[in-house]
Amino acid sequence: MPHPGNYGVPTFTDYLYVDGASLRTRIKNASDKFFNGTAFDVDFRQLKGAFAKVFYYDAIPVRANGEDEATWHARTASIRAVFDAAASTDGVHVYEGDARRRHGRGGLEQKKVDVMLTVDMLTHTFQRNMRSATLLTGDGDFKPLVDALAKWVCL
Repeated sequence: MPHPGNYGVPTFTDYLYVDGASLRTRIKNASDKFFNGTAFDVDFRQLKGAFAKVFYYDAIPVRANGEDEATWHARTASIRAVFDAAASTDGVHVYEGDARRRHGRGGLEQKKVDVMLTVDMLTHTFQRNMRSATLLTGDGDFKPLVDALAKWVCL
């Protein structure tokens, strides 16, 4: 049986998987620390670079109880702008999960985003659609995924 890494995939099939919430948070933290909170936009053409495809995963927060639609749209406009910028870039695919209110702890938590990203990375790996995968995240919850992919590729 041939080595799983030697499956004749074209040379330019490097995929980038982006945890959007993590990217937005890191940009905001750097902006707050070094640039007095200046807002920065992501240039998805630059981010894509030499990757054949970029898969961007994020969630738009749900409307709060009693929040009117205009207020909700204003509150989520910056995240929507990132989605629109990503979706309008050739080779960038946007996947939206849910962001729900945490019960008892306050704040928001994303639902389905990590699972969608994980399933897609595993699927593309097992279907041998790509030569390499890069995961852009600061979320340690993806360590089991990276460990599983490394074991599978190194068989």
